[in-house]
Amino acid sequence: MDFDIFTEREAVGAKTEYGILLGGEATVFIKAGRGGTYRGEGDKYLRFAAFLREKYGASVICSGNAEACKSSLEADISVLREYARGGLYLWGTSDGAFKCTEIACALPFEKMVLVNMPLMINFHKTKARLAALDASRIAFAYGEADPSFKYVPFLRSLEGAKSITLEKTGHVTACKPEECALFARLLFE
Repeated sequence: MDFDIFTEREAVGAKTEYGILLGGEATVFIKAGRGGTYRGEGDKYLRFAAFLREKYGASVICSGNAEACKSSLEADISVLREYARGGLYLWGTSDGAFKCTEIACALPFEKMVLVNMPLMINFHKTKARLAALDASRIAFAYGEADPSFKYVPFLRSLEGAKSITLEKTGHVTACKPEECALFARLLFE
């Protein structure tokens, strides 16, 4: 199995790569953590994308996140404008979660799942950005061994946002089948 389309964009002097699985109208944008590839370690994002297309009929755009790139917003929006087919769903992990919140502030979205977003980094700025969005469309997932887990209670003031704990999980998720199913439910149900 492989992506249907591969493309890349220049983002503030760094190359950002994207893999796209074509499906139906709903479009899920998956953003890797800093230094992560569009495929993910062990092809985990490709597996997650295939699951989303098979179970929900979604088109999926997986995005790398170059270590040297502080902002890929323009590149990400360029790819979304070219390949997104309908309602936009955002899923980001770690630094990719920050970048998904930037997209959510710039484009209409249906739902957003933020996984292990580092809350200790610019928390007030992040919380202000999140507060400007419709919190009922946002879900947070944190591994109980993630360094930010102890800060999750500070997100409770975002009325309507959902928060779940990933048991026996640290900062990096493997996108095992049960995690894929959980993340998909947070996006679509």
